[in-house]
Amino acid sequence: MQWKNRVVVYFPEKGKSLEAKGLEEEMAELKLVWFNLDNDLKTNYPKPIHPDFVHSLKGKFDDVSPGSWVLLGLDGGIKLSGRGDPDWKLIFSTINSMPMRRAETKREIYF
Repeated sequence: MQWKNRVVVYFPEKGKSLEAKGLEEEMAELKLVWFNLDNDLKTNYPKPIHPDFVHSLKGKFDDVSPGSWVLLGLDGGIKLSGRGDPDWKLIFSTINSMPMRRAETKREIYF
């Protein structure tokens, strides 16, 4: 199975929220969306989110403690995780080093 986007799922501590202002262009280029999984779902995903998807994400990561985040690749697998606010520089460099991303970059050059 291949997803259409890479995903950062953030599990905020109470009262915190994901900060990603000014990163929209790079996120779009990397096909990266984020979900702030709190009582209220926040995301940069432009389409409506089905409640079952949110429930599924919460279930998949029910053992993740607040204040953590994970990066999911296009294959749905966990590629990176951390504590605290997402480290966008690390996330971007990790994505850019992935074989699938390198293949995307090569295709962009030739087309």
